[in-house]
Amino acid sequence: MDMPVRKAIYYGFFHAVSNFNNAGFDLMGEYRSLTLYAEDPIITIIVCALIISGGIGFIVMNELFELRETRRLSLHTKVVLVTSVALTLGGMIFIFLLEFGNPKTLHPLSFHGKILAALYQSLLTRFIKR
Repeated sequence: MDMPVRKAIYYGFFHAVSNFNNAGFDLMGEYRSLTLYAEDPIITIIVCALIISGGIGFIVMNELFELRETRRLSLHTKVVLVTSVALTLGGMIFIFLLEFGNPKTLHPLSFHGKILAALYQSLLTRFIKR
């Protein structure tokens, strides 16, 4: 166990809200953030899903939830989804290839850890809100 249950619950809620808003707060200290969990697929995929859902916005999410009823997506939703997928995958591949052998970034990770870390980094740079 990494921390006491109450602290873990607090950190869970805090990180859920922080990642949905892509705020980038570091509760762990020493600029570690979630680096200890870089190879954990459950944490990484959940955090990535939160970043994506916050980044695409409520209008797009609402249209996706109502897709069964309407069977159509607006031009706005199509543009947001296609652009988000293209930039995220493009950034992930770019980061993966450039940082694959870097001993300070992806090199120490397993192959699946490198893929997860590249995806996470791509999402962080893709959905930065200013």
